[in-house]
Amino acid sequence: MIELYNPSDITADLSQYSIKCFASGPNNPNVVQLSGTLPTKGRTSCGNSQADPNVLVLCDMVSSELKFDGDDAVGLYKNDVLIDMIGEIGVNPGNTGWQVGTGFTKNNTLRRGYDVRGPTAYWTISVLQWDVLPDR
Repeated sequence: MIELYNPSDITADLSQYSIKCFASGPNNPNVVQLSGTLPTKGRTSCGNSQADPNVLVLCDMVSSELKFDGDDAVGLYKNDVLIDMIGEIGVNPGNTGWQVGTGFTKNNTLRRGYDVRGPTAYWTISVLQWDVLPDR
């Protein structure tokens, strides 16, 4: 599941956004086109349609194209321009995923640091902005 947060003072038009999942390195992503709006300081979540039912009940949107397990790069795009990133497109990081702090992206929960106020399109910077928690 991916959760999106709108930290701005303006309602976000989600039709301008998409999530692209790059499975284990390839450059041809699965694309999830978002829809609706996200209010100021609001959150929304998107999950894979094959996820555990306990996860799906928490999701506002569900898509079979949202495929990732921690060794896949995932990007948030606005008007097809990358604005936020987990991992590196075209890179297969191996069985553990990318190292983030004292943990790894594979089979863990990543939570953005509370002091981060906006998206980061560069993984070399973004990697420093996540806390790794055990998978829920």
